[in-house]
Amino acid sequence: MSSTVFANETIQPKNTIDDLIKMNEMLEQRLLKLEQTTETYKNSALIKASAPNIDEGLTVAFHGYIKADLIYDIGAQSGDRINYGAIPLKGSPADNISGHYRMHARESRINFQTKMNTKYGQLKTLIEGDFFGGDTFSPAGSEVISNAVDFRLRHAYAELGPWLLGQASSNYVDVASYPENLNFANDTGQVLLRQSQLRYTLPYKGFTYSFSLENPEADFIDTAGQKRPNGQDSIPDVTARILFKDSFGHVSLQSVFRKLTVNDGTFKDNTNGFGLGISGKVKIFNRNQLRFHLSAGDGIGRYIQEAANTAAVVSGTGTDNLTLDTQKAWGGYLGYQHWWTENVRSNFNLGFVTVDWNEPLLSQSVSDLQNKYIKSYHVNIIWRLLPKVNLGLEISKAEREQVNGAKGNINRVQMSAKYEF
Repeated sequence: MSSTVFANETIQPKNTIDDLIKMNEMLEQRLLKLEQTTETYKNSALIKASAPNIDEGLTVAFHGYIKADLIYDIGAQSGDRINYGAIPLKGSPADNISGHYRMHARESRINFQTKMNTKYGQLKTLIEGDFFGGDTFSPAGSEVISNAVDFRLRHAYAELGPWLLGQASSNYVDVASYPENLNFANDTGQVLLRQSQLRYTLPYKGFTYSFSLENPEADFIDTAGQKRPNGQDSIPDVTARILFKDSFGHVSLQSVFRKLTVNDGTFKDNTNGFGLGISGKVKIFNRNQLRFHLSAGDGIGRYIQEAANTAAVVSGTGTDNLTLDTQKAWGGYLGYQHWWTENVRSNFNLGFVTVDWNEPLLSQSVSDLQNKYIKSYHVNIIWRLLPKVNLGLEISKAEREQVNGAKGNINRVQMSAKYEF
């Protein structure tokens, strides 16, 4: 290093005071250069030691949004988001109490993202959470003073080239086709699954093919109505998806295959479940668009949100006649988004889910209490006040009917303010 600093300089001391002063200044300049060179070397060595495989720098991003919701349930109450599967039935004590006001900010979320170029390609990571952990309602007593709620993990995954590993939305899910609602539960009939998986994605001739092995969870009930008794998950769920994108929007076809097993330690039975779905987002004219989804299957269960715990019925518990019988279900949604002006839009959305129960497998008292169908309707108007600030007003209605004919409904008015960062 010293040869680099002093290479082109020659010292010729004089006996005059002026020459001594000049020589002192020259030595000070040489010392400054030496210090700068040493610091540059240290920094370069530190960077190489901490990230030896980086071809380009690490990019870090912090995003999310803050969303405040003001909710008024005209009749029965349904929590901080509409709980479709538990809408209070007509004539029940909960249904007899009308008029419920609530404010919360539980939908607010944060995420942390990184991107880094490596010798194997670009490595991307994302970890995200929100404050909707626990029940549809806030923890008991939390609203008395602090309104503290539970933080929960939404996503935590890494992508390297075509591979994804970690917790993410299921490969069966088409998030881009979701209708836009202020109600965090969105429309009934949607597919909402976030689970750990290993996914491979392959773009080919205008299409994108993806395949994944995902965390299994057998969701059935026994003849007494108990959920997931003695369930055994022995192999992952397998999903496959084909996505086509163009200037009109996109269309997606997806499928899932799952093995359902019940094992009480003495007797065992298993069966296969499957589901097929189609979804998409299509531009109509200007900025207006349709969003849609339809899924159906035998043993599809939790791959339709409100059909969770309906994949099969277990009978013959504790005997050598232990049997799993799959149940059919189908559901979906249709949404239309209309832009009134450059900054004002409305959404008109509806959803449904239906379960075709094999009633003889269940006792009448249990069969009667199972949901036969659920429907939802949302109409809203949203004003983009600023590029990242939206204000909205929404009217929601939801209905459910049990096998025994008992019905219930929710009527809700909701206002929201959302700031994205």
